[in-house]
Amino acid sequence: MSSNRELRELGEMVATASFPKYSQALIKIEDEGGALVPFKLNEAQRVVWSEVTRQQEQGRPVRVAICKGRQQGMSTLLQMYLAWKMFTTPGARCLTVSHTLASVHSLYDKVERAWSELPEVLRPERDTGGERGRRMRMADPLRSFYRADSAHDPESVGRGMTLHHVHLSEAPQFRQPEETAQAVLATVPDHPDTSVFIESTAKGASGWFYEVFLEGMNALSRGEEPEIMPVFVPWYLTERYTRSKRSGEPDLTPAELEFQKKYNLTEGQVRWYRDQRTRYGDRVTEEYPSEWREAFLSSGMSFFDREALAHYRDNRREPLKRGRYRTTKRDGKTRGAFQQDWQGPTHIFADPDKDHSYVIGVDFASGRARDHSSIIVLDKDARSICATHRSKMMPEDVLAEAVFLGHAYNRALIVPERSGIGVTLVDRLVHDWGYQNTYRETDPSKVRFHKAARFGWATSNSTKAWLLEEMAMIVNKKSIEIPDTRIIEEMGTFVYLDDEGKLAGAGEGAYDDMVMGMAFAIRGLSAAAPMQRFIDRKRPKRPER
Repeated sequence: MSSNRELRELGEMVATASFPKYSQALIKIEDEGGALVPFKLNEAQRVVWSEVTRQQEQGRPVRVAICKGRQQGMSTLLQMYLAWKMFTTPGARCLTVSHTLASVHSLYDKVERAWSELPEVLRPERDTGGERGRRMRMADPLRSFYRADSAHDPESVGRGMTLHHVHLSEAPQFRQPEETAQAVLATVPDHPDTSVFIESTAKGASGWFYEVFLEGMNALSRGEEPEIMPVFVPWYLTERYTRSKRSGEPDLTPAELEFQKKYNLTEGQVRWYRDQRTRYGDRVTEEYPSEWREAFLSSGMSFFDREALAHYRDNRREPLKRGRYRTTKRDGKTRGAFQQDWQGPTHIFADPDKDHSYVIGVDFASGRARDHSSIIVLDKDARSICATHRSKMMPEDVLAEAVFLGHAYNRALIVPERSGIGVTLVDRLVHDWGYQNTYRETDPSKVRFHKAARFGWATSNSTKAWLLEEMAMIVNKKSIEIPDTRIIEEMGTFVYLDDEGKLAGAGEGAYDDMVMGMAFAIRGLSAAAPMQRFIDRKRPKRPER
């Protein structure tokens, strides 16, 4: 029987100890060998816990999205956190949701073991049960609650409950990730003593989990506090991910030495990672990511070279200014003036150089559907993107933005898509706006049934494939500067859509509007100078409108 002093110490432990101190003293877990050991947070788990305590100290509800590698102990950390809340906080209502019933039972068993290994004097009475998942309810005076459930039926998960602490495990693998997450999150009040953890390895650079994580990272880059804080846990924070050199094994290659230096790794860590690369191939950066962008951008069968994508991610930069053109009328003419706005859809990375020639790719969207319109301004001489636009503005407004950018950048050659809604807009560009420096098809196979070459670029299955291959050759050689994060993100989610590698486009839940706009701009590179000379020779300079 415990002494009075021991009971007093245990009581103080329950009442005052932090989660790491409580878990190390009272919670036991199975190690890799199956032995029960005190639960002490490892380095990877401490990264997450540091963010949790930061939000708690600020008096905020804890909201965290965790992107991590395989077997780093995140599920154990979060299950033990929910167990701690259930064992120590009266009325705490906790829920774990996972993608399969097998995973649900595995997660529940962690909490069951933690309860059974508590000192008997601290082990509260409880009842268990549950229809689709596993349930544990503490008796009075705690009246706390824990449930592990599957995401099989998104409309039923969490229905009718008010929850305080939620763990969504491997969220991208839910049958309906967004619907399930929104249904569960709606049950959690906006109270400081609540927490939501969304945790997974990266499962493609698209979908709800990716968008939540990316939105958080973009907010941080703007100096804002995101609603859900993204936390990335690299593989090399896991202490056991290392091994010694084998007999006869070659030394580290130059690429491995560079990799070691970049992430400050030990030789043993690099050798362990070498094994994983052999095992997983290109998927190693999804299973064991070194940085968060790598985790997402390496998922799926990427259309663009992964090394090139990494290069562009490392060299992206913020624009000089953001905003859009506003129209004014003076002397019967429509003019555009750029107005700065940090939320504006047009990003300027380099101002016009009077001695350079420019080309502009335009991908029109309706302004009402899911897709965006995009405008990409490319400096032909510097081989760099100097201005971009992405919005759901009405097509006429996008057309006006393209015209004003064209005039600003030395009457740039505009390459608009002529298909669909673009047919009317290209006609407006040439005739109503009087913008004659517009791309024309000159391929005899495209114009042989017409008396003259047609303005714009007509996209079909065959022409799109050709257009993208032309773009890929330039992008993969890293022979063009791409500073805009928005384009780089789309390039990372641009994948092959069939096993034969014949079709390419945006992955599920992703966009490709800026990729296509950039492809049109690249198409105009070879035609920019000859077309400009033709326009200057054949036609007088027209007024802006």
